[in-house]
Amino acid sequence: AYIEKEDSKKLKQKQRERMQPKMGKMDIDYQ
Repeated sequence: AYIEKEDSKKLKQKQRERMQPKMGKMDIDYQ
């Protein structure tokens, strides 16, 4: 169970890293 938690944390981090560049571009576009 502990390993699953660590894996899900890494997955969420990867998803966040994937989303942030898009959000950064969108912020620049809006400005």
